[in-house]
Amino acid sequence: MTSHSRELLGQPRDRNVAFPDDCIELGLLDVQARLLGVQGRLRRVQARLRGSRAKLGIVERVAGFHLDEAVAIWDRTKHIP
Repeated sequence: MTSHSRELLGQPRDRNVAFPDDCIELGLLDVQARLLGVQGRLRRVQARLRGSRAKLGIVERVAGFHLDEAVAIWDRTKHIP
């Protein structure tokens, strides 16, 4: 039986058992620590996404350059009989 339930039944609290407020505070600290861990993971994912976007931008520029070059070659060669 917990200290809080003993008090509800009219029995004295056991001073060696954490008070409900202490339990709530410990629970909140645990949640806060978990949130910090999640935030750290999110930052790492965001960094990976930034890297992927940068690589994609390079690929888009190279592909765009090659496409423009191919169109220019096509334009030059379509006049050849």
